[in-house]
Amino acid sequence: MNQNKITQDLRRNQLSDYLPYLAFDEKTNEFINADDTLGYAFECSPHYFLGDKTINTISSVLKQNYGVGSILQFILFADDNIDAYCENIKEGDTRHTPLTEKMSQYHFNFLKNQNAYSEKTKGNKLKNFRLFVCLKTNKALPELTIKAFAESLHGAMLSPREVGAKEMLSLLRQLLNNSQCNSKHYNANVGLSKQIINAESVVDFSHKNYLKIGNEFVGVVTPKEFPESLNEQLLNSNQVSELIGSYKGGIDDLEQIGSRFLWTCNVLLDKVDNEIRRKSFLANAQRMGAKKSNNIGDRISMLSDASKQIHSNYYLKFIPTIVLFADSEKDLSIATTKAKRLWESQGFLMQDENRIKHILFLSSLPFGLIAGKNSGNINFIDRHFIAPAKAVANQLPLQADFFGSGFPVIPFIGRKGQVQGLDFYPKNSNNHNFLCSATSGSGKSFVINWIVAHCYGNQTKIRLIDIGGSYKKICNVLGGEYLDVANKNNNVNFNPFQVEQNLDKKYTGKSDDEYDEQDKKHDVDSIVATISAMICSTGNNDKLSAEETGLITHAVKETIARDIVENCIDFIQQYLSNLTSYSLDGQIPESLTARAKELSFTLCEFSSKGQYGKYFNGVTENHWQSNDFVVLELEELTKKPALMKVVMLQIITMMTMEMYQGDRAIKKMLILEELSTMLKLIKSDFVANIVEDAYRRARKYNGSIGSVFQSVRDIIKFGDVGDVMLENSAFKLFLESSAYAKAIEEKIIDYDGIVKELLLSLKSSRPHYSEIFIDAPSGVGVSRLMVGPYGYAVATTDANEVSEIESYQAQGLSIDEALEKFAQKRGLPTDE
Repeated sequence: MNQNKITQDLRRNQLSDYLPYLAFDEKTNEFINADDTLGYAFECSPHYFLGDKTINTISSVLKQNYGVGSILQFILFADDNIDAYCENIKEGDTRHTPLTEKMSQYHFNFLKNQNAYSEKTKGNKLKNFRLFVCLKTNKALPELTIKAFAESLHGAMLSPREVGAKEMLSLLRQLLNNSQCNSKHYNANVGLSKQIINAESVVDFSHKNYLKIGNEFVGVVTPKEFPESLNEQLLNSNQVSELIGSYKGGIDDLEQIGSRFLWTCNVLLDKVDNEIRRKSFLANAQRMGAKKSNNIGDRISMLSDASKQIHSNYYLKFIPTIVLFADSEKDLSIATTKAKRLWESQGFLMQDENRIKHILFLSSLPFGLIAGKNSGNINFIDRHFIAPAKAVANQLPLQADFFGSGFPVIPFIGRKGQVQGLDFYPKNSNNHNFLCSATSGSGKSFVINWIVAHCYGNQTKIRLIDIGGSYKKICNVLGGEYLDVANKNNNVNFNPFQVEQNLDKKYTGKSDDEYDEQDKKHDVDSIVATISAMICSTGNNDKLSAEETGLITHAVKETIARDIVENCIDFIQQYLSNLTSYSLDGQIPESLTARAKELSFTLCEFSSKGQYGKYFNGVTENHWQSNDFVVLELEELTKKPALMKVVMLQIITMMTMEMYQGDRAIKKMLILEELSTMLKLIKSDFVANIVEDAYRRARKYNGSIGSVFQSVRDIIKFGDVGDVMLENSAFKLFLESSAYAKAIEEKIIDYDGIVKELLLSLKSSRPHYSEIFIDAPSGVGVSRLMVGPYGYAVATTDANEVSEIESYQAQGLSIDEALEKFAQKRGLPTDE
C-alpha cells in the first residue's frame, strides 16, 4: 500500500473504486469483499454501562478461532438522523384528535429543528446511538459458527440483529453522502460499492486538515498512547463511557461531542506472541543505550510484563479510531477539541490525523480495514496497540446513553442526546404499574401531565384521583371529565351494588380474559369493604371482628341475591336490624342480633335519608364513565373525613371494577395522585387492601396502577401495602429530591454503585428540561423531559399560564387553537 499513490488516485478516481463491498449473498448472509474476504454484520444495542458479564463474554469471543487474518470490528455510530424516532412519536398517536395530532406533530418538528432545541442541549445534536459488530474472515464460516457467534453477542446482552444488503447500504449512504441519505434501496444486479455514493455528493480528500464528504467536514482522531492502566484492566466502564461524553449531567453537558461521529475499534484476532517478544527485546535494548526516562521505563516494564504473561494471557492487536462529522470547519474544530479532551481526561494521548486520515476513515467503515499480506498494512498504518483480550474488551465502543424503555409513546431525551421512549405496556414487562416520587416544586405535575397526555393519545383509558386541583387544566386540554366529588351538581353515583356483572351467578372463566369466580369474589369483597368502611367511618376503630365482617358479608350477599340496587344501604340496614327473619331456622344468638342492630344504626348517615345517602343509594348512570379521561377531585371531601373514607374506597373500587369488567383489549390506567396524603387522611385498612389488590391484579386486565408521592420515604408509612407497591411496580420514576440517600440508607429502595450515583445526581434545569430517573424492565437510567413551546403549553400547570390559555378559549378558540396561540407567543413558528 503506497499512501501517496492512494491519495493521488482518490483525487482523480471515484471513491467507490476503493470501497470493499462487492456483493451480498442472501442465502448465507455473507458480504463478499474486494480483498477476497467475507463479512458478517450485526446491528446491536449498545449498553448504558458495561457489566462484568458482557466484558467476560466479549473477551471470550475475541479468543475464538475464526481463521487466520480475521478481524472483528466494533463500530459505535452517533447517528443524528432521528427521522424514524420522530415518525414513531407520530405513530404513537392512535387517537387522532386535533389536539393529539398537533401535540405529536409539533414535538416532531421541535426535535427535527436543532435551532429550536440547541439552547436546551448546550448546542449538542440529538442522536440515536447505533452499534455494529462486523466479522471479516478469509474463508466462509460454517452456519453453526455464525449462529454461535450471534449467540455470544446475545450472551453479552447486545441484542444482535443480522444486517443485510439493504441495511448496510443505508448505513454507508449516510456516512458517504449525508446524514439524511439513508435509503434502503438495493439492486442485486449492481455491485454494492456502486450503489452507495450519489452522483451529486462531492468527496474531496485533498484538504490537509479534513476530508470533505458532501456538505460535511470530516476529521479523524486516534490515540497516540493508551493509559498504562489498560493492561492492568483498570480502565473501568464509567471511564470508557465518558470517552464519548459525560454521563453526569449538569455543567458536564458541555463535555459532549456535539456532532455525529463514528468510534471504531478494529481487533485483529490473530494472537501476537512473537511481536510481544520482539518488542520486549527491542525495549530492553533501548534501555541499554539510552537514559531511562519515566516514559521509556513504563513501556519497558509493560512489555516485559506482557512477555512474561504470554502463556497466561491472550494478547491481541487493536486499532481505535474516532471519525467526526461537522457542518463547518469551525464546528469540526470544536468537535475535535472536545473529543481529544474527553479521551485525554482519561489518560490517553490523542492526535489529529493528517497524512493518512483518508486511510483511517475508510478503515473505520464496516469491513474497511484491509490488513494486507501478513498484516503488512497494519504495520504501515502503525496505529495499533497490543493488550490482553479482556483489556481489549474493556475499552471497546459498546456503551452509549440510556435508551429509555420501549416504543416512544412518551418521548424523552438522554443526557448524551439519545432520543428515548417510555411505554408502560411492553411485552417483556411483568406488569404495567408505576410509582412516581417527586418533591413539591420539582415539576411533578408537569411530568405527569406529559405522561397522561401521551398515554391518552395512545388510546389509554385514564382515571386520575387527585387532591388539590393540579389536573383540572390537563383534563380541559384532553376534553376529559373533571368531577369535584363534593359538588352536589355533579350527581356522582357511588352505589356499590351498581355493577355490570351479575354477582349471583357462577362463572366458569375458561380463559384469562374472561370474568371468573375470582373476579366475582373480588367484587363481592369490595362491596363488603365499602359497607365496612361506612360502619367504621364515624369512629376511630378501623377494625371489625370476624363475626361483624361475617354479618356484613351475609347482608351483602342477600342484597345481591334479591337484585336490590336502589336504596341498597336501606336494605342492608333492614337486614341487620331484623337478622332472625332472614335466618333459615331463626336461631341466632341474642348477642349477635344485638351487634347486628348496632351495625345497622351506624349506617344511618349513608341510608337514603342520611346526609350522605345521595351518593350511595341511587341508580343513575354515571355518564362520565364513558369518557376516556376522567379526573376525580377530592379536596373538598377532606373537610368531611367520615365521607372521605368511604368515597375514596368506593372510587378506587369503581375504577378497579371498571378496569376488571371492561374490554381487556383496551389499555387502562388508574393514577392515584397524592396517595400518601389520601391514606394519611383516611387511615383505612380497607382502602389499603383495595390498593394492594389492584396492584397485584391489574396486569390481567391490561391495566396500569400509578401512585404518586411527594417522597419515596412515604412508602414505609403504608406498611405491607408499600412493599406490594414496590414489588408490583415494573416502572419507577424518580424526580429530583433530597430524600433518596436516606431512602437507600433505610433500605426502602436498593441502589448502589453507578446506579446510586445517577439517582443522586438528578438535576432539573428550568426552563430547559426536567430530569427523571427511570427504573424499567429494560434497565435503569436518566431521562430528560425536554419540550418545545406547544408541548410546554400542553403540560404547564403555572396558574398565570393556565389563566392565559383559558382567556383564549373565552375568546372562542378551541383548546388546540388556544394552546397554539399560547405557544406562538413563546417561540412556536407561525408557519408550522
